[in-house]
Amino acid sequence: MKQYYFRLFLVPVIALMSFTLNAQIQKAQYSVKNLDSLLAKKVIYPLDALRNSDEGDVIISFSVTKDGKLENPGIVKTSNFLLSKTSLDAVKWINERWVPAKDGDIPISKKYLVVFRYRIYFNSSPPKYKPGAEKQYNKGNYPKALKIYDDAIEENPYDKDLFFARSKTKEALGDTAGAANDIAEYNRLNEEIMAVVDIYAIATQKTVVRTVNSTVRTM
Repeated sequence: MKQYYFRLFLVPVIALMSFTLNAQIQKAQYSVKNLDSLLAKKVIYPLDALRNSDEGDVIISFSVTKDGKLENPGIVKTSNFLLSKTSLDAVKWINERWVPAKDGDIPISKKYLVVFRYRIYFNSSPPKYKPGAEKQYNKGNYPKALKIYDDAIEENPYDKDLFFARSKTKEALGDTAGAANDIAEYNRLNEEIMAVVDIYAIATQKTVVRTVNSTVRTM
């Protein structure tokens, strides 16, 4: 009989930049620096989702008003009801204490996204793409670095830093158009996404052997 034991890991990655592509628009910020920690404390991989091996991405949208309040949180994309509810509840919890976006010196209301990525890994840890890609890039092995970045972006298309790094790799390969497209995507993600939170569980398989003790009596 096989049983799986789960270890949960919350790895939030916050995209908090002061300025967007438009130098006049300052991005909204949460007044508490450790927004990632606050979200992590509110997000727990639902047990029923673990039991059913449910995983996927949940994208929550919301607006930060010019008065510094979070409004209209809603689900943009989801793969599972339980994951959606957990994610939405976490975002609703950070409804106040925001520093609004500004156009110059004027506070404005602006819409943002938070991405929750739920993953289950069986007997393994999450793949670490960036170190391998950086190693190949530094060695001048640009095609191999590009392949690793492509795989990483396919797994996580919300990580702006992956697009920035891949743009440098494409530039080194002479693909200026591809590099420009990646920079454009980097700027879009930086402007739209407030946070990317990775929630993953590692399932460890354990085989349980049932033994039966028998006693033989001789007469």
